[in-house]
Amino acid sequence: MRLLDGIGFKGVVRVEDIEGRAENDVVDICLEQAWSDYEQKIEKVKDKVLPIEKEVSLRMIDRAWSNHIDTMSKLRDGIGFTFLRTKQSFTGICYRRV
Repeated sequence: MRLLDGIGFKGVVRVEDIEGRAENDVVDICLEQAWSDYEQKIEKVKDKVLPIEKEVSLRMIDRAWSNHIDTMSKLRDGIGFTFLRTKQSFTGICYRRV
């Protein structure tokens, strides 16, 4: 309960609500309560908050996608270098693709 209090659920989630429940159920209860509280807090400024949420979400997705592409590129290059090393050990001469 102290952990939930420490992350902003103090007085929101009661011991009786989560006592004896599975971990997934506790997570679901906390998520539902968090979304409910969030919706209540932004009700007055929802038209201003939603475009900001959209922008932040799209930037996070874009950054994650760029990181993924970069990682895949490095992986591909690493595999290519491994192949070159293997090929070189057999032939003694190796040409690098540019």
